[in-house]
Amino acid sequence: MTIAEWVSQRERRVPDAFQFGSRTDVEVSLPALVNAAEEALSACGDDHDRRAAYALLAADAYITYACLWAVEEEEDFGTLRDVADRVVRAWGTGDGR
Repeated sequence: MTIAEWVSQRERRVPDAFQFGSRTDVEVSLPALVNAAEEALSACGDDHDRRAAYALLAADAYITYACLWAVEEEEDFGTLRDVADRVVRAWGTGDGR
């Protein structure tokens, strides 16, 4: 199952304006979702325009779906913590607490 197929099975449909980009055709997995988030974040660059805002929203959505995947599919809540730790370290948004 691809990321796009898995996302389409979620309870609420993603609005057309927020359809995800380039990584939706790969097989869905926790690493694939986190990688897609990192790719979306890198697409933000230094631009402060609408395209960057959509890329940031896509990155946030991918991480949210990665957390959902970890809870629903991995059945290992340590994996969820691993995702959160990776985001904090890699994206430089946390203070390491």
